Amino acid sequence: MNQQNLSLGLVLVMALAGGLILNLMPCVFPVLSIKALSITGKASKEQREVRRGAWLYTVGVLTTMLLLASIMVGLQAGGAQIGWGFQLQTPWFVALLVYVFIILGLWLYGWFEFGMALSGVGQSLTEGHPGRAEFFTGVLAVVVATPCTAPFMGVAMGYTLTQPWWITLMVFSVLGLGLAVPMLVFAISPQLASYLPRPGSWMIRLKQFFAFPIFATAIWLLWVLVRQTSSDVLILVLGGLLLLFLGIWLSESKGRFSRGLGILAILTSFFSIPSVSHLTPSSTEQAVVDVRAESYSASALREYADDGHSVFINMTADWCITCKVTEKRLLVTEPVDQLFETHNVVRMTGDWTRYDPSITEYLNAFDRVGVPLYVVNHPGMKPIVLSQFPSFEELAQAITAKFSP
Repeated sequence: MNQQNLSLGLVLVMALAGGLILNLMPCVFPVLSIKALSITGKASKEQREVRRGAWLYTVGVLTTMLLLASIMVGLQAGGAQIGWGFQLQTPWFVALLVYVFIILGLWLYGWFEFGMALSGVGQSLTEGHPGRAEFFTGVLAVVVATPCTAPFMGVAMGYTLTQPWWITLMVFSVLGLGLAVPMLVFAISPQLASYLPRPGSWMIRLKQFFAFPIFATAIWLLWVLVRQTSSDVLILVLGGLLLLFLGIWLSESKGRFSRGLGILAILTSFFSIPSVSHLTPSSTEQAVVDVRAESYSASALREYADDGHSVFINMTADWCITCKVTEKRLLVTEPVDQLFETHNVVRMTGDWTRYDPSITEYLNAFDRVGVPLYVVNHPGMKPIVLSQFPSFEELAQAITAKFSP
């Protein structure tokens, strides 16, 4: 779809739809568990409290979206080429997310309470401010949503590349509004909470169950971190987490000295996070996205075009869940292998797990600010851009396009 032919109204509708669909993506599911517990816990309380919590969650989502948009606009104005999910290209940020999800998982499982274990470090997110948890849940929803690109969203984000800054902020705001719709419904009609199950002992088991997708997310982020850096990062992160666990355990002690040591251990555990950015993959640990494909190179792509070869380009990243799902269900399957072999198609893969200006430049050429991006290049023809969730039929049609009359 050509972004230049789109109206702002249509782009805003696509951004709203994309944000709404993000709630169904696997990267947002862990936060949905926290939202579910929050709503269920308030089902029997005053409607005013339900409404306030829902509005604060929405404010958290919109604030974070606007912050991300402002950072992107500022960096792009300074000449940097960045896109959706750019913060996940930074190893120290991914390491920080590992800590955050481990802490959330332990809290959901009931290993500690924020108000007790971390009272010496600072006020908990919920202590004294019942709505603060909802606000930061909204913040977290945006952070974990960045690895996913929902349908309609890629086109809407790409539209902002050629628009003034205020349109970028508007599109991101509407995207955030779509992401916040499930909670926004309770903000507008808090009486709907009365139809939810009443709190009871079952909530303890449910809360513990929701800890497992949180832990799964932490494991996935740790895998991404290893792919971005090296296996040595496991020593830094796991050692820091061990110190964090010790600190939480000590901080629950009654003795002042033990609690002081616990606070010190918790603070010290975070010192390992900045160090991960100094680790780089060795030659034997370079991420291999697809052994069937060669790494993307603009010069190599031009050479293939000059030689008359058709090329399939897959722009991906290890932290992009949407990309990984498409690769497993389609791109690395036997029918696709046979399709490419039959038509002598060269595969190229661009790995955007860590920042790569050449890949960002290629994405921008197609008015995209993030991955995935799937393109079929035929000599003498206009590049064919596939959808974000291509089917085998769509891919086959693009591959055989040069043979069509």
